[in-house]
Amino acid sequence: MSNFQRGAFLTVLAAILLAAPQASADDSAAYITPNAFTGCDAGRINQAIEQAADTGQRVVIPRRNEREDETVDIWLLDSAILVQSGATLELDNCHIKLSDQSRDNMIRSANCGLGVTEIEPMRDIHIYGVGNVLLEGADRPRATGDSGKTLGERTYGTDAGIEGESQTGDWRNIGILLAHVENFRIENLRMKDTHAWAISLERCSAGYVGNIEFDSREGKEIDGEFETILNQDGLNLRVGCHDITIENLSGRTGDDLLALTNLARAEGGAEPGGTESTQVSGGTYRDGDDLRNVYIRNIRGRSVGRHGVVRLLNTRQGRLYNVVLDGVVDTAPP
Repeated sequence: MSNFQRGAFLTVLAAILLAAPQASADDSAAYITPNAFTGCDAGRINQAIEQAADTGQRVVIPRRNEREDETVDIWLLDSAILVQSGATLELDNCHIKLSDQSRDNMIRSANCGLGVTEIEPMRDIHIYGVGNVLLEGADRPRATGDSGKTLGERTYGTDAGIEGESQTGDWRNIGILLAHVENFRIENLRMKDTHAWAISLERCSAGYVGNIEFDSREGKEIDGEFETILNQDGLNLRVGCHDITIENLSGRTGDDLLALTNLARAEGGAEPGGTESTQVSGGTYRDGDDLRNVYIRNIRGRSVGRHGVVRLLNTRQGRLYNVVLDGVVDTAPP
């Protein structure tokens, strides 16, 4: 290489390096990682979310989980990740799994839960995956199925027969659960072997759910036996949801892949915050609880349990209307 060529090469290389994005203190300060905190995995993630709520930063859960005593490639949850208003939760090529001790959601809006009878509205929640992200149920779930299923009789659960523990499924078996949330996004996730519905939305609005792959079979191998796990729907929109876009759902589910189910009662529905229902926000119809204005596009998958790929269901009180369905492919074998 001549001196002229070498000089030209160095000039071009310098230009490339100057044009490339440069790491800075501002970049690292733009997000918070749970690796900066101590405690159990769920506790560390929730500490990061609480700090981000004060600073406006996003929370990034990376692939590497740097615990105090070891570094592993899995985040094991004993309880739910609780997202707050304004939260941006980025799952970066990570594997999140429920532990065998958990009887809780994977992710839940922080405004609802056990004993919460008055659910305050939340807004601006964004949950998204980057790269290869997996959310997975426990190896031996304590409970599965909805509130109409008895543990150990119709659906699997290690809590079956244990005194003091609810003997039916409930909303805690849902993977991602949002209630009374306006302006939200859930996207780019793979969800496997969920304990009931993978994602359920209650009284949520102005939202988007897209690019979600499901992988459930209405059961799984546990200790050498195939155990039944019922109600493994993919995505459920429930009472009062409106103005929501859904697109690019795929994979296989044990129950309905996508269901719009407005099953409110005129009176006497389950109270919010109890364990008698699969709806954490209660089941009594209120003004504005119609399920409406939903745009659905490009649904491609199958129900292993021979249920619906898309199901629309409502009661007389809970009306269901203005639903656009554009493109459904059932990938089940003949």
